[in-house]
Amino acid sequence: FAIAQNSKSEDYLMWSGRSDYGHFIPTMRVIDPWTGDYEEKQAIARADFDGNLNTAKILASCNKPIAAQFASSIGDWVYGQHFLPSAGQLYLMYLNKEAINALISEANDMGFEFAEIDTNWYWSSTQANEFCAWYVSMDDGYTYNGTKGNFSYVRAVSAFHFIY
Repeated sequence: FAIAQNSKSEDYLMWSGRSDYGHFIPTMRVIDPWTGDYEEKQAIARADFDGNLNTAKILASCNKPIAAQFASSIGDWVYGQHFLPSAGQLYLMYLNKEAINALISEANDMGFEFAEIDTNWYWSSTQANEFCAWYVSMDDGYTYNGTKGNFSYVRAVSAFHFIY
């Protein structure tokens, strides 16, 4: 996946509107941290790399899919559509933050305007249960579940395939 220009929300956003609170996203995997071992559930959330499909399901089933709507509405891109990354995709960004920020810094030196990956928390498209979704800290990679009505930053990404 790729990080596009202007892909970070300027403000904190809710995952979804309050009218969606208490509703499961149909056909989306539930990784409920309150049933069983929390660290095991955290590892399962970090293994979710279905951000594009998750975003499509959120957009199709929520009344107010605030985070997913922001992510999917980032300008047109020739190589793919934007989506709300999954917990695994955000965790991968955290693990590679130094290298990603070095590339972003070089792009910014050439006149582009990319927001570096900072130490904030970001919503993922990974559902925890009917009330919560997973988000990831870019400070330490901690992956935690938060109430869908809470506020956090959103960063859109895009996916594409290389043709050799």
